[in-house]
Amino acid sequence: LITLRPAGNTPTTITTDEKESASTALSSDITLFNPSLVVLLGSETLSAAKPKADLSGWRGSLFVGDQYGPFQGRKCIASYHPTDVLREYELFPLFKFDLKRAREEGSNPALTLPTRELLPSLDCGTLVHLMDNWPAGQRCSVDIEGGLPADSVNDGVKKDSKRRRYIGWRCVSLCGRPSKAFAIAWWKFNDVEFALVYQSFARLMLRADVPKVLQNSLYDSFVMSYGYHIPIVNVVEDTMLKSWEQYCELPKGLSTIASIYTREPHWKDESMYQDTSENLALGCCKDTAVTLEICNALDSILSTKANEHYRKNIQLLRPALYMELRGIKYDLDSVSKKIAEVRAELLPLGLRLSELASQS
Repeated sequence: LITLRPAGNTPTTITTDEKESASTALSSDITLFNPSLVVLLGSETLSAAKPKADLSGWRGSLFVGDQYGPFQGRKCIASYHPTDVLREYELFPLFKFDLKRAREEGSNPALTLPTRELLPSLDCGTLVHLMDNWPAGQRCSVDIEGGLPADSVNDGVKKDSKRRRYIGWRCVSLCGRPSKAFAIAWWKFNDVEFALVYQSFARLMLRADVPKVLQNSLYDSFVMSYGYHIPIVNVVEDTMLKSWEQYCELPKGLSTIASIYTREPHWKDESMYQDTSENLALGCCKDTAVTLEICNALDSILSTKANEHYRKNIQLLRPALYMELRGIKYDLDSVSKKIAEVRAELLPLGLRLSELASQS
């Protein structure tokens, strides 16, 4: 394929005519070779297939190229450019995952993605029925969109019942299996409906016979307990901690974890948060569905020792939440003294490592 290297290797130095010429030549080559999968390396290449897409979010995702440009209609996967990987070695593990997926997908041009039933607009009666009749023992994946109410953070906003209801916590989603999830969009209800749904949700969160699954559970647990007086009881799975047991060096965000353990394309982009409320509820549904899929996948991956360590970390969530809610006594003087001691011990070790590195 044709390679166009801009002056100084700076993409902004490429003229419009050069871009159009390169795109035409690339389209011709792709038509000639007819690949089953196009691997897009670097943000510039990704933008040619999916304009305005962010590489940090879309790397590892399978998708069809935009209707315009050289990759239109082609199955694609994006990853980091090799030169970026050489400069920042921490990118290599994700780069390796992406190439592995590319190898698996390269023999078939068809794009097969997860099929999920996402329900962002259920009525009050249906929501109450689903939550009040949640089967005992069935995992319940939970995700909230937002944070503390305005009256908890003292932001100076004039308070009234409706604004307190929506500020900070716009919706929540629940999922019992990865193929189906539903959202509770608080802005859709009148006061009576809101009270009924709120009570059913609180009852479900308090049920000790329903195991809860969350991503970064301490955040949601603190917000719900401190801001809305709804403790989340029986949190047995945290996908952030669970994935850490397998690959502790990788980023812990849900998008990154999903790119490794699921086939779900990137969904947590600007449109989820800045477009419409409906998009937020749909994205929230997908959060819980993907979280549960990741959790299920890791069940069969973690070794016995890794799972034992993970379970110990899960047991620490409750005391950690207690300390968040009640506070702890913190001796600043003792901490400063200990930090100084540790730094003094580390200094000669660092100098020795630098000396060894210079010798090699």
